Amino acid sequence: ILYEIITGSPPHQGSSLKEILRSVLKSTPPAFEDSVPDSLQAICRKAMALRPEDRFADASELRDALKAFRAHRESLAISERAAEILERCQVQVDESVRGAGDRNRLYGDFAEAVAGFRQAQVLWTDNDDARVGEDRARFAFAHAALRYGDLGLADAQAELLRDASRKARALRTAIEHRRQFKLQQRRQAVNARRTLMVAVAV
Repeated sequence: ILYEIITGSPPHQGSSLKEILRSVLKSTPPAFEDSVPDSLQAICRKAMALRPEDRFADASELRDALKAFRAHRESLAISERAAEILERCQVQVDESVRGAGDRNRLYGDFAEAVAGFRQAQVLWTDNDDARVGEDRARFAFAHAALRYGDLGLADAQAELLRDASRKARALRTAIEHRRQFKLQQRRQAVNARRTLMVAVAV
């Protein structure tokens, strides 16, 4: 039945019962269109295996395999969508962002990309594309926040990176250097105000 649902025709055909039985005994591997995912083909072939020990143990095992396939397929679709959003974000950063409104919209898109990759991993924990994509999105998010001086946001994303590469370490170092620079600027501004107040009082 599964094969017929997928292809639109029964796996064994013939003009008589004898011909159909002969087709079954030949056990020719079922053919699928290229559009049928490999994982779904594998499930169908296992369900149609000639030897009982090569088939699913029972209907519930087949059902679980089909549920996993659906989850995997949805996971891949979500991670692909997240990758598209991330690409759009990177283009927006490269084109420069004007004003707080544009920046907030950009941050919202980055957050949506991160959430998409996370959701894809919830549906399928072995989705490596989503795992790598989440780190890519967080890195780009942190880098954009650093570029626009939002150090708290940059630091929050950098801390959640699972990537321990030199590139990730360099990002964390850059955030810390920018934080120290801004702190030094604030101290200098405070000292300048104090000096001015003393000069005015004298």
